[in-house]
Amino acid sequence: MASRPVKRYVTGIIAVFALGCARDRDPMRIHIRDFESGTVLADTLKRLITPGIRVAAAWEMMQGNGFKCGERAGTTFDARAGKLGSGTPYLQCWQSSPMYLGLKRRDWTVNLQYDSSGVRDITAGYIIQP
Repeated sequence: MASRPVKRYVTGIIAVFALGCARDRDPMRIHIRDFESGTVLADTLKRLITPGIRVAAAWEMMQGNGFKCGERAGTTFDARAGKLGSGTPYLQCWQSSPMYLGLKRRDWTVNLQYDSSGVRDITAGYIIQP
């Protein structure tokens, strides 16, 4: 009789582990640690964030993947007049990923250029921090 509660307990533990090890099947999910270059990340994001998508939807998708985002004002420089001016705004998103057993980290920055019709272009890059 005592073996029956033990079987239920073991079955419950196996079920919990199976759920925890389940593969993430969300097609919009990216794992930033899998990327080694900004070009590859930008190409992947261009497949997920199609041109013309609303900025709010792109922002939500980036935040759903662990990025923090904020709008930035574009800046232009007029060399003849020597003055700064305002350019087109863009959405900037950033996230860090550990490397070398956590001794260093890669700080990723993704820029989403947009206009009134939606997202136009995506660029990505990183720097390595100690």
